[in-house]
This record gives sequence, structure tokens and C-alpha cells, in this order.
Amino acid sequence: MKNYRVVPNDAFSEQIRKSIEGGTAPEWQRKRYFEDIASGTSPGGYYGRFEIAVDKVLKGRAGKTLSVTLADWIIPHVGDDSSRLPKHLASKRYVIALNMPDAGSAIGHSADAQLLTVHMNYCLGPFMGHPDFEAAIENYQQWLREQGRKHPSH
Repeated sequence: MKNYRVVPNDAFSEQIRKSIEGGTAPEWQRKRYFEDIASGTSPGGYYGRFEIAVDKVLKGRAGKTLSVTLADWIIPHVGDDSSRLPKHLASKRYVIALNMPDAGSAIGHSADAQLLTVHMNYCLGPFMGHPDFEAAIENYQQWLREQGRKHPSH
């Protein structure tokens, strides 16, 4: 992994601004938008972008290098409005699950909308890394084999 950077999501900020002007934004979003503007923060939030060198693909296909995004996810309806986006990522080997681009996501409105994005579990965070890299790969390969037996069409 290299070139990790945090990117302001200006396109999503614009979408939020339009929904506020159009009167369709929920109250929590209106409040947060104006707080963010006052503090100099991007109202559309931020996302991470980085390049990865692909060592091994467990399912699907990938080139030798990929540019990917990492969403800054916020769950305002449970009263948690803190960012989950790391400021830095260590340059080391990771096991990463990636999703196809999602036009409905916040990143889907950004300049990087066409890039794969790190899979997110909204309770646990990004699907990246594992304390024992080799054991993680074996566990995931076993799980994929089991899924293949349960669902032969996958």
C-alpha cells in the first residue's frame, strides 16, 4: 500500500448543499452542514484514497496495482458523528476485501467514483488487515471453498 491520502469529498458537499437549498435535507444534516462550513471542514466529509500492489487474489481478478478508496462512514442516527477514517495507514501487507463502485454511496459522487472501495462492515469498520496475515488468507480461502460448496453458482 502506498500514497494514502485523505481527500475532501467536494462533490458530495455540493449534493448536500443542493438538498438543503431544496428543503429535502433532514434536520441533522442541515445542522451539521452549517457547523462544518463554520469550522472550515468539508460538509461532504472525506474519504481515503491509496494504491495497492496486489500480491494474491482470493476471488475475482485484479491487475498488479489498483487505486482504491476507503469511505469515511458516519452513523448519525445512532448519535455517533465521529469520523472512522484513519489519518495514516501503515505501509505493510493487508488482506483487503474490495467492493465494486457504488453510485449510491458518498464516494459515488466523488471524482474517484469509478474506483473499487474497501468493503465496510458498519459495526466493525473496514475489512482490512489481520494480525496473522498467512492464517487470514487460509481462513478466507477455506470460507470461499465452503461457500462454493453451498452455492455452486458463485
